Amino acid sequence: MNDLIDVVGTINSGKCMECGKQFVGRSDKKFCCDMCRNSYNNRLRNRRDREVIRINNILSRNRRILAKLCKTPKSTLPVSVLRENYFNFKYCTSVSRKATGRTIYCCYDYAYYITLSGIAHISLNR
Repeated sequence: MNDLIDVVGTINSGKCMECGKQFVGRSDKKFCCDMCRNSYNNRLRNRRDREVIRINNILSRNRRILAKLCKTPKSTLPVSVLRENYFNFKYCTSVSRKATGRTIYCCYDYAYYITLSGIAHISLNR
């Protein structure tokens, strides 16, 4: 029991992983304060989530474009109109294939498919 107290109760000095300041604390302590710990972890998360944020911004822009162009619950328009509005066809939230072979792309609550003649059929799924 005394051995456990000695191991857990060990106090060492260390260097903060965020600011580099020397501190005294437990042997496994990595930061001098909560602010440095939070700052360090937020920076790591921002780096890791940067790609997710970029893709979500593209999806959000695509949804805004579909919402702007879909004047009625079901609309049709030339694909060129989507391109002119900088719609990014590489990103969607889901894809499904109907029994007819038609591929339906979804961007949140909007769905669309494109015919061989270059017509986009957009619908609001609510």
